[in-house]
Amino acid sequence: MKAEEMIPILNQWRDDMIEVDMHMQALARVTGMSPDSLLWTAVSGTQERLTRATEHIVGDTCQWMSWFWLENDMGMKGMDAGYQDDMRPIKTVEDLAWLITGDRPADGAGA
Repeated sequence: MKAEEMIPILNQWRDDMIEVDMHMQALARVTGMSPDSLLWTAVSGTQERLTRATEHIVGDTCQWMSWFWLENDMGMKGMDAGYQDDMRPIKTVEDLAWLITGDRPADGAGA
């Protein structure tokens, strides 16, 4: 899939993930719910499955979307990623689309 085709899908995924996170955090503040609770675990598992399914749809074979969500805080950390000598901050879904579709080294190694 081309980057311009995946951007609307990535935007929807990002918006949905952020919305769920906001609601779960608000619920935790009101109820004192722990991240170890059954509800939190179920919601997190659903988010992981949504991410895996969306990775499959857009052709993200390196699981960059999972990295963008879990390690790069949906781009808020602006961590560098890329291929060989082409590393750059990944802050937006456009950056993420570049990363997913970017020129890959012949051996398939990632960042």
